[in-house]
Amino acid sequence: MNIRTINVLYLAIGPYHGGPVESLIQLVETIDKSKVRPYILCLPKTNSETRKRLAEIEDVVFLDLDIWINNWLRPINDTNRYTLWHYIKWPGRFLRLISNGWRIANLIKKNRIDIVYSNIELILEGALGGFFSRRPHVWHLRAPIGLNGVVKHFLGQKFCCFVISGLSEFVIVNSLVTRRSVEKYISNKKLRLVYNGITPENFKRYSTYPELRTFFNIPDSEIIIVSIGYLSKLKGGLEFMEIIVDVCKSYKNATFIWIGESFERKNDKFCQQVFERINKENLNQKVHFTGEQRNIGQLLTGADIFLQPMVNGSWSRVVMEAMASSLPVVAIDEELQSEIIINNETGILARNTSEAAEHIIHLIRDPLLRSKLGLNGRKRISRYFTNKKTSEDILAIYDEISCSK
Repeated sequence: MNIRTINVLYLAIGPYHGGPVESLIQLVETIDKSKVRPYILCLPKTNSETRKRLAEIEDVVFLDLDIWINNWLRPINDTNRYTLWHYIKWPGRFLRLISNGWRIANLIKKNRIDIVYSNIELILEGALGGFFSRRPHVWHLRAPIGLNGVVKHFLGQKFCCFVISGLSEFVIVNSLVTRRSVEKYISNKKLRLVYNGITPENFKRYSTYPELRTFFNIPDSEIIIVSIGYLSKLKGGLEFMEIIVDVCKSYKNATFIWIGESFERKNDKFCQQVFERINKENLNQKVHFTGEQRNIGQLLTGADIFLQPMVNGSWSRVVMEAMASSLPVVAIDEELQSEIIINNETGILARNTSEAAEHIIHLIRDPLLRSKLGLNGRKRISRYFTNKKTSEDILAIYDEISCSK
């Protein structure tokens, strides 16, 4: 019996190429094309590198739409207060939101889309497009929502979850942390836990790739500790600096490298605070910033220890990438709980920056422990957190939707 291919519209929106976009690309690369035909919605703000990577995947169809989209959620640590001007602008933004949803709905009907997939919690238009076109919508939440989460809505957590649930056939969460942030308001019947996946074969720890040492002229006697992300308060920039200061007081041969946006955002007040702290502590020779990079797997091979300074971010994609590179990972997790890291077996969890610094110093002085944790971490990632498993789990959700029609 011939089974019709499911047409799925993926929303690849935004000017930045972060973890959610990378996860989307790898999902589209891996998912069974005999069962799913991927359609990618691209907007004027879509990152050119993202589009190029997606264009290299077989059987991908691009749908271009000239609309402007704003995030409907904002980071928890965004301390900017809503002014009168913000509230004055809301009616116009709301009307644009509805208009964008209708235009996406027309594309959905025209291209006979079966399922609409929103790749991140920040975008609302895809869900509206599915609602207006009466097509099932799947919302993939990649960050905890609410008071103790990562993102929030100014009308509150209950309202945010009500919208997400009401506009979605299923809601995918990428971790138990994310699930706990919404399960009070979203039915368990709709929630599906699907972990991020990577391709472990792309991360080979023991290849010779001294780019980090060569580029920054770091002596072989130095231990390199690496973090990944865009430099911000959300991603643990303050914790990163506190740990550096503590480690360098006790151990002189440690070099810290931040891989990700930093110099590109020199006008950002937070980045300026970080650079000023570095100067104040006379750590210019001990801290380096690479800027935005694509060859993460190759860069990680030149490191000795991976630090995840983002508080309670031990479930993130970069942790998986470091573990797949056989790097020992130190992550801050206030409750010492992680779905990826088994504490003291496949990595180390710390309650705060002081503990993280102590663990890093211990790892610096114990190369055998670094090797043990790194190898155990790679085995765990290779067994439980692969793109193949992620794509199979998401395909099962698509099948469940198709069978229920």
